[in-house]
Amino acid sequence: MNNKPFSTHYFITRNFLATLIILFAVCGCSSDRIPTYPCRGRVQFEGGELVKTGVIELESIEHGTTATGKISPDGTFVLGTYREDDGAVAGEHRVIVIQMVMNDGVIQHTQDHGEAVPSRYSSYEQSDLREKVEAKELNDLVIVIASE
Repeated sequence: MNNKPFSTHYFITRNFLATLIILFAVCGCSSDRIPTYPCRGRVQFEGGELVKTGVIELESIEHGTTATGKISPDGTFVLGTYREDDGAVAGEHRVIVIQMVMNDGVIQHTQDHGEAVPSRYSSYEQSDLREKVEAKELNDLVIVIASE
C-alpha cells in the first residue's frame, strides 16, 4: 500500500482539471455574437440607374447591430457585421446610403460617380428605407432610392 498522502496520479488529474477550467473561463463555451446571414445586393434609383459609389449600412431595429458594405461602380455590395462579408443579423433593418463625392470644379474627375444620392438617405432619422434580412443561406437585396 502507498503511504504517500498525494500520488503522482492525483497531481496529474488535478492539473488537468485546473487547465480545463482555465480554458473554459478564457475561451467561454459560447459566443455572444448574434448570428449573421450572408447578404449581397445592389443599390439603384427608381428609374433603374445604379448608384455607383458610397457605403450602405443596415441597422438592426431589434439588436442595434450594424452591417456595412462598400458600393461598387456596378451598384453591388456585400454586407458585413463582424467581418467584411459575414452578412447581417436576421430581422428588420433601417437603411442608409452614404456618399462622399466632392466636386468643386478644380479637379478633373476621371471616374463617373453617377447621380448623387439625396442627403436624406445618409441619416437614420430621415431615411425611409427599410429592409428585411432572413435567416437563410443568402439574402439578395435591392435597395431603391427615390429621386428628389
